[in-house]
Amino acid sequence: MSPLQRRLVRAAVVVAVLVGLVGGFYVGLYFYADRSVDRVAALSTDAPEILAPQLQDGATTWLVLGTGAPGQDGAAALSASLVRLTADGGRALVLDVPSTALVDTPECRADDGDLRQPVTEPLAQSLADGGPGCLVRAVQQLSGLRVDHYLDVDLGRAGDGVAASCPTDALPVATVSTLFNPVRAVSLATGAADVATTDEGTSLADLRGLAGALRELPAGGVERSSLPVAREGYLAAGSTTASVVLDGTATRDLFDAVIRTGELPPPAEVQSAAAATGPDVAVTLPPSSVTVSVLDATGDTTDPATGAGADAVAALTAQGFVPGPVGIEPAAVPTSLVRYAPDAVEQARTVAAAVPDAVLEPTTTPGAGVQLVVASPDLAVSPVAVGAAVPDTAPPAQAPTATCG
Repeated sequence: MSPLQRRLVRAAVVVAVLVGLVGGFYVGLYFYADRSVDRVAALSTDAPEILAPQLQDGATTWLVLGTGAPGQDGAAALSASLVRLTADGGRALVLDVPSTALVDTPECRADDGDLRQPVTEPLAQSLADGGPGCLVRAVQQLSGLRVDHYLDVDLGRAGDGVAASCPTDALPVATVSTLFNPVRAVSLATGAADVATTDEGTSLADLRGLAGALRELPAGGVERSSLPVAREGYLAAGSTTASVVLDGTATRDLFDAVIRTGELPPPAEVQSAAAATGPDVAVTLPPSSVTVSVLDATGDTTDPATGAGADAVAALTAQGFVPGPVGIEPAAVPTSLVRYAPDAVEQARTVAAAVPDAVLEPTTTPGAGVQLVVASPDLAVSPVAVGAAVPDTAPPAQAPTATCG
């Protein structure tokens, strides 16, 4: 061979060796990181609560959790979503489940190995007391969907910029620049192992596939919906923490449509409660005729007998109101609220006149009465009499819902 040919051969050998070394490095890195992911026995893909399993073949459903949200405790630190990908990968449904929603957890095997009896409880409690396996059974019982993958992203360790509503944003997706930066590759791969907990059959490749599928969906390819709520701030007997009561009929209709068609049902018309305020609206009932329950949403205490909620109860009682149940509101509330049922409009007007800094918010559950949700530790309560003007307030604007992908 000529000198030029010999040099070309040597260069080709060097390139082949480098490619082999780099390839071996990343193969080894993948298996190291994959073995480092925490895995739990979570799935029950043949459980009796799964409805029409033959209609669910081909589609893939993930139960995606965000846990340990910075600055949050208890149920407020948990977000839960069902992410359902169609068989062709062209569409995804993201169904958000309130962490405090009351669910019927069926008989399940808890983390400690004991058989846990059926119980109605907040969703977050099924995870705290039973573990991932019981949580999956509770979600399947609620939805009828078969959960194929379980993913828990620790938002406290995932770093800034990862929204609680989109825990899949914490998953690393390799880029060309990453592949040629071993330090960055090691950081991303080990980072996924640090923040993710999955079921026993889910690999890092599955996680990357989920994140990639969501990001590559076309515009309009992701539909997102929260489950229909019948009542917020529900205090079950013996409980001091508020829960969310789902609208059973509307929730069932939603999941049935997803199972049958893979799509969300048309939005139902919401019947609003009678207007509680207006230019000529005045208080018609004295405080002594109004019972008010109070929820502390400041996050400063877990004991309803102390803190801003207890202060509000004392102030309302001093003004003649009848105190009702007192508890803790675990969800984030942007401003203090006067929640009222359709048959408690006049009572709500009296409370709103006494607490002018609170915003009126109608609910759709008859018989739920009036509830003051205290979001500020210095909420003022003023004297009120029949004939007083009712502040012209409206529910706060909802923050735009983030979407994954």
